[in-house]
Amino acid sequence: MAGKRTTNQRYAIHGQDVDSLRRGFVELGMPEHRQEPALEMVRDVLAVNSAKEFFWYMPPVTIEICCYWDGANRNLLWITSAVVQILNDPEVARPSRVVDYRKADGDTVGWLLPGSEGGGGGGPKKSKIKQVRCPEYFTLQPAGARCPDCDVVHS
Repeated sequence: MAGKRTTNQRYAIHGQDVDSLRRGFVELGMPEHRQEPALEMVRDVLAVNSAKEFFWYMPPVTIEICCYWDGANRNLLWITSAVVQILNDPEVARPSRVVDYRKADGDTVGWLLPGSEGGGGGGPKKSKIKQVRCPEYFTLQPAGARCPDCDVVHS
C-alpha cells in the first residue's frame, strides 16, 4: 500500500526495517537494556505474521513508535519506552509468549519490557464516590455535597 508508506515517510523519524528501530528507541528515550528485548519481540510478531515488509514512524504528538507491515492500511504494532503492543484483532497473530500488558479495554495487548511495571499509566484515579456535574459551572462534585462553585447540593 504505497499511499500509507508515502504518508508515513513524511514524518521526521521513520524507518523501513527492524534494525532501524534503534533510531526510534533513542528518540523515545528507551533505556539500552530494553532495546534488544523490544527488537526480539517485534521480530517475533513479524515472524508469526509472515511479514515481508515492515514500516514504522514516530508521530510528533505522541511518544510512541507506530508500526505496520506489508499491505496493512492501519497501524498494527506500537512501541513505547516500556512496552511493545499489538492490535488485539484476528488480523494480527500473536507470538507464543505470554501477554502481560493490556490497554484500552483490551484493544491492544502486548509485553512489558524489562524493568517496566504494568498499571503505572497516567490519568486521574477513578473516584469511588459518585460524582455529579454542576449544571452551572460544569465541574464534577461529590454527589450530595455542597458545591463550592455555586453553593448548591447536587445529586
